[in-house]
Formats: sequence, C-alpha cells, structure tokens
Amino acid sequence: MKPFTMSEEQILELNEWDGVHTEYLINIYKREASNLPFWTDLVTLCESNIELQKAITWLIKHHYDQKNKLPDELISALLKASNQLEQWESKLHVLQLLPLVSLPAAALSDIEMFVRNNLKSTNTFVKAWAYNGLYELVQHKPELKTEVKELFDVAMKTERASIKARVKKVLLKLD
Repeated sequence: MKPFTMSEEQILELNEWDGVHTEYLINIYKREASNLPFWTDLVTLCESNIELQKAITWLIKHHYDQKNKLPDELISALLKASNQLEQWESKLHVLQLLPLVSLPAAALSDIEMFVRNNLKSTNTFVKAWAYNGLYELVQHKPELKTEVKELFDVAMKTERASIKARVKKVLLKLD
C-alpha cells in the first residue's frame, strides 16, 4: 500500500463523529469520495485504530451504496483485517459489504473465519448478516454448500425470527 497521507486534522475530524448522526460522515464522504489516498489511509487506520472502525467501515459501505468501488487491493486489505474489528457496527458494515464487492481469493480464508466467528455473535443484526456472508462464501467456495445448507436448516429451527427471515432469503438464493 501507499504511504499514509491523512492529516491529523482529518483523523481528528473522524474522531469527532458522535457515532449516531450520519450526516456528519456524509459531509466527509462528499468531500473525499474521489480522493484515493483518503481511502487507502482509511483502510490502514481501520487495521490499527479501534475507535475509528465504526466511522471508517460506515464510510466504505456508504461508498459502495453510492455505486462506487475501491481498488481490489484496498478491499482485500480490509477483508483480510476483518477479524480485527471489535465494534459490532463495524462487523455489520463489513458483512453487508460482502455482496457488494468482489471477494478476493487471497482473502477467502480470512473472510470465512470472520463470517464463522460472527455466527456466534450476540448481536442479532451481525448474526443475521453472517448467515448472508456464508452464502457469499459459497459463491466462491462451492465445496461449502452442503455444510452451509445444514447450518441454515439448524438456524431455521433454532434462531430468532429476525435471523430466520435473513436465512430464508438466503436459502431461496442458494437453491
């Protein structure tokens, strides 16, 4: 990756986000959306700064929600570092990114570990999207399909209704 270029002011600006009002992050996004070094720095910061992970992953997910993409090496670096995420919101953002990005072969084992770890989450949203992550993995690792179907069958019997709803949607795509 390229050298870190983000200023202390930019880092402070991310730190000042209240964690709730996304308009604040949207304003940062509008200003930085086409600034590739900014995105490179965000991925680097995400790996090393737990406090900023929620804002960083929100910005990256928002970038994809706006139908934009980042270079494959940045997504690969983010996905390889996904197991270092600590905040449930950060985990959710990355799980929600999986259907939007091309999963790099070099990161598949890291992604699989991340997804499987989040199947144990106590957060309903994270757990539901982890099941969706299993579906995304099967698209790249078809040998997981039988095991994933079995996990989905168990989930349909044992999980909360909100998780079952996500699993049901994924099962329809899987068959």
